[in-house]
Amino acid sequence: MLAGVMNLLPRALAVLFCLTWVGPLAAQADTVFLKRGEPLRGRLWEEGDQEVVLNVFRTRVRSVVRGTERVPKKKVKRVAHDKDPHLTFWREAVRLKDGTAAEWAKLAESIASHKRVKGLVRHAWTEVLLRDRDHAAAQKGLGKHLKTLLASDPRFNAALKEKLAAYLATGDFAARETAYKELVKLGETRAFTYLERAVRSSKIPKGRQDKRPLTFRSVETSGTYSLLVPRTYDPLTPTPLVIGLHGGGPAGPNGNLVNGSGESAMGSWFQRHGDRRGWIVACPTANRAPWSRRENDPWIRALVEEMCLSFNVDRNRIYLAGHSMGGYGTWHFGPRYAHLWAAIGPAAGGGRPNLKYLQDTKTGVYCYHGADDGVVGPDRDRRCADEMLRRDQDFVYCEIPVAGHGWPGDARDEMWRYFDVRRLAVAPGRRAKGRFAITQEPLSSFAAKPTKEETRYFGHPGKPPAARDLKTLLADLDAGGGLAIRAVEGLLQLKGKAAASAVAKRLSRKRSQGTRKGAAEVLGAMGEAASAKPLHKVLADDDLVVVGAAARALGGIPSEATPKAWTRCVADLGARFTKRKSGGQWAYPDYERFLSTVGDLVRGTERRKAADGVPALRAVAETFVFPTPRVRTSRRGGQDAERPRRRLARAVVEALAAIGTKDCAPLLKQFAEKPGLGVADEASNALADLKRP
Repeated sequence: MLAGVMNLLPRALAVLFCLTWVGPLAAQADTVFLKRGEPLRGRLWEEGDQEVVLNVFRTRVRSVVRGTERVPKKKVKRVAHDKDPHLTFWREAVRLKDGTAAEWAKLAESIASHKRVKGLVRHAWTEVLLRDRDHAAAQKGLGKHLKTLLASDPRFNAALKEKLAAYLATGDFAARETAYKELVKLGETRAFTYLERAVRSSKIPKGRQDKRPLTFRSVETSGTYSLLVPRTYDPLTPTPLVIGLHGGGPAGPNGNLVNGSGESAMGSWFQRHGDRRGWIVACPTANRAPWSRRENDPWIRALVEEMCLSFNVDRNRIYLAGHSMGGYGTWHFGPRYAHLWAAIGPAAGGGRPNLKYLQDTKTGVYCYHGADDGVVGPDRDRRCADEMLRRDQDFVYCEIPVAGHGWPGDARDEMWRYFDVRRLAVAPGRRAKGRFAITQEPLSSFAAKPTKEETRYFGHPGKPPAARDLKTLLADLDAGGGLAIRAVEGLLQLKGKAAASAVAKRLSRKRSQGTRKGAAEVLGAMGEAASAKPLHKVLADDDLVVVGAAARALGGIPSEATPKAWTRCVADLGARFTKRKSGGQWAYPDYERFLSTVGDLVRGTERRKAADGVPALRAVAETFVFPTPRVRTSRRGGQDAERPRRRLARAVVEALAAIGTKDCAPLLKQFAEKPGLGVADEASNALADLKRP
């Protein structure tokens, strides 16, 4: 693990390490001094007997033409390689992940002469000691920090490591309080709240989760995101974080829908790299397109903080990247919140960013564009690259000749390597006043003091869990987002008319979507007959997500009026669906969300398992399944109109099979005769089951 020792030492030392400054440095580049004329600065590709080849825009991708200079060797006076101590160190650190003690010692000695890099030197000596406990030079290099390191770092203290593992696995808060005292005696220096956050974080499943709702500040903003927690994630170790922005654009007749999603960005661009490096990745779905819309601003800020509260994030290693519309978004949020990002990676986008602020804050920029991009031309990014070159700031511009509007693997690989060796720059004093300098050691997000906001949305990390009574659960349901989901789990344990009545009030249009959706789910599970009437009213609501939740919930509530209410709902949705056409076509996001809502209604009929639901299913098939739709789709976004259509067809057949009465036969026969829907065999099997005595 290429983590430093900062997080394992007392807080005073941790602060000292993070504030180990490096003064102003020239931008990271090699220099070719010519016998005549101005020197060339860029990334050296070759230094042969006949010529020297470099790219002035500092990319290493060899297919790049723009900015590539070939200089006859006879015209070259000398070549000076990039000597930036930070980049030199971190490049070697990446290379030496499985290196020997001798190799790490050589690295420590090579940078020891540089001024103000004590944090990097300590890191190297620590890596030496991990490989050779008796290494005299490493012991001497760590000096007064050696004793504390050996006691507080679980990599050196086996007893502490064992007890920490047991601590994370302990479910009882009081037992952990007692165990913490023992940990302190063994050498643990981190605060109790740090370890309690680690316990909370350890319960989040590893791997990919899609459409995860925002919890933090859900009263103020909302959104969903695709999350990747790498298999190697350790809640006790600060971990890099990447925020990935999807492409696409406005959709729907009024432009109030979004083409693109966090899920599409995660699968296309980010998941493989995050998994391979062991970094956390969060890809939000824009609330409105483009990303510069004001609705997205609080959403992005809340997401970053949610990640830092949910996971042990290295605050000095948070990166932002995006493609197409996401590239524009990266140029937008990059300078706007430069104090958050160690580096940014706009790809195939554009904009008019504040490059000076990125330079002043030492925020690295890796910009990619296809030279032949016919969707978003490269001109704006070219101008940005020329300006960054003129400013001699820390950047790479990679323009691949034949790439269209894609994001080639060579460029993405180089961007992640670029991120890997960059750390956040901060300034001493309040509000980032003063000269920015690059940090040298990790800064765990779990080391921060608890705040009122954290307590509100996640609970106080240093106190026992609050009582989950009806009042508390309703307050969490009102908050929406992830809190509402957790509230639903608690409310499902409650029974009775009083609780159902209180929950039913949350169906009001004054409440958030998450609150209303959660309320419908709870009412469906409680099964109180009195809940049917308010849910019937919701079926005519403007919010399709809430309509779907109510329609599905009604399947669990006894009411003779529900089947007709479902049929009316299908007719209403069909009319609204038709009105959403533009130019004789539906926008894919519109098409998908309508079919998703209708699918929830179908699941409600399946849950009810009564023949009186068949008319609603017939209406669904005739309105939404059997007609061949005309839908505008984006191949780049992986959109396929047949997927939601076939998904709905399967849901209808499964509902008919669950009902299992003779009333289902005519509709099942129609599905059996339509192989294009992908459910002909299932429909035929269900028909055969109906004929059996």
